[in-house]
Amino acid sequence: MISAAMGADKLFSVMAQQPSRIEALAKVALSSGINFYQDGNYDRAVLEFRRAIGLSPGSEDTVSAYDYWPQPIFSWGRPMRL
Repeated sequence: MISAAMGADKLFSVMAQQPSRIEALAKVALSSGINFYQDGNYDRAVLEFRRAIGLSPGSEDTVSAYDYWPQPIFSWGRPMRL
């Protein structure tokens, strides 16, 4: 019985770390999107912004991704399916 409790504690510990890992991935995606945008690679920029939004929809990075997302679309000068 003790080993089951230890296993549950370990599982909880691993699960508790997941949100911070996902938020870290969202930060990387946002940063990559900004870099792609600055390099003129608008297709990749939009994909990275969308990935940041999908990974962590409730984070501050999502707000930033939504702020940046239209910029490459307007830079294309052509409509894009979202």
